[in-house]
Amino acid sequence: MTEDELKNIKSAVAAITYGLYVVGSAAGGRINGQTCNTVFQITSEPVQVAIGINQRNLTHELIMASGVFSVSVLANDAHDLVRKFGYRSGRTADKYEGVPYFTGVTGVPVLEDCLAYLECRVQRELYLDCGTHSLFVARVEAGGVRKTGEPMTYAYFTATKFGKKNP
Repeated sequence: MTEDELKNIKSAVAAITYGLYVVGSAAGGRINGQTCNTVFQITSEPVQVAIGINQRNLTHELIMASGVFSVSVLANDAHDLVRKFGYRSGRTADKYEGVPYFTGVTGVPVLEDCLAYLECRVQRELYLDCGTHSLFVARVEAGGVRKTGEPMTYAYFTATKFGKKNP
């Protein structure tokens, strides 16, 4: 594949739309969360979602250990949460410090300030090692809507991350 062909493929992939979420997990007395753009519903009966998580991340380690995670759907004004959960490692910082959250029925952290949330249990037989990332398919065990608003997307965050719409 030529450099131009690879550039064209990367440009085409960049056109795929993504939401931005905080995925949280807990295991062994530790909690962590991370910004995630790969969350999607995969079945409706039973309700199942899938997430893609980098295998080097602490959140991945906690999900592998506990088999549970939360998805907090961020509002389009949650730039600070995207940064707090996305620009540093949970191995060196407590990302939940100063962030209101509650512990859900599965024991995972859920952000108080989110549009909606899901609590999920991994279906181990549907786990897929994708190389640098893992795909977790999980049954939704709890969830709810916390407030109304527009969900954050990766495109919107990128266009407004400096406080105004970028050209």
